Parts: sequence; C-alpha cells; structure tokens
Amino acid sequence: MWIAESASDDLKGLTEMQRVGARSWLQCSQAMVGAVQRLAELNLAATRAVLDESKSLAEDLLQARDLSAMVHVGSRASQPAVPRLTSYARHWYGIAGDATAAVAELVDRQMSAVRRLRDELLGRMQDTMPAAVAPTLVVLKEALLW
Repeated sequence: MWIAESASDDLKGLTEMQRVGARSWLQCSQAMVGAVQRLAELNLAATRAVLDESKSLAEDLLQARDLSAMVHVGSRASQPAVPRLTSYARHWYGIAGDATAAVAELVDRQMSAVRRLRDELLGRMQDTMPAAVAPTLVVLKEALLW
C-alpha cells in the first residue's frame, strides 16, 4: 500500500523539520542571550561612568570655597550628559540592531530549510500516491505553499 511505503520517509522528513526548528530556536536563544549580555555590559559601563563623574563632581563641590566655584562645578555637571546619552543610545540601538539582524537571518535560514523539506515531502508523496488521490495532493500543496 502506498501509505505504508512512504510513511517512513515522510516521518523522517517531518523529524528533520523538527530538528531544523529546534536548532533555529537554540541559535535564536543564544543570539538573544548575547544581546542581553552586551546590554548589561553597556549599562554597567554607563553606571560606572556616572558614578565616577558624580564622585568627582561631589569632591570638587566639597572643595569649592565660594559661590562662583560652586556654580562652575554645577555647570560642569550638565555639560557631558547629552553626549553621553547620545553615545549610550547609539550603542543600545547598535546592539538591538545586531540582535534583530541575527534573528532575521536565523528565521530566513529556517524558512528555507522548511520549504526545502516540505517540497521534498510533497514530491515523495506525489511519486508514491495513486492517480485517483492526486486531486487531494493538489489541495494539500495549495494549503502548504507559503
């Protein structure tokens, strides 16, 4: 019977699709963990820089002898904030962009592999299917073509 003959090959094809999917999810998870690690390092570096700058400003403020020196220290505090924030945002978006590109590449590879396996499976079904059941295969192909 044609079903029994092709069932083993069909099962192998479906198993391979599952392997491809599991591998892709693992790679995607690794890419996301890498991105989270880079973001944590960025946040740690930014926090360290802010704390170092705050410490320096607090020491300068404590050493200030008059009001003009205090105003000078206060104005110094606001100057580096905008470039640092811009740099932080640029790095953050770079990390997010890299992670997005990695996931998009993984999805493209997975979809290509699944489409290839789907086409092989449909081809084997067509080769082993009796002519009377061929219209069913046409409907199945139309449903699975994406």
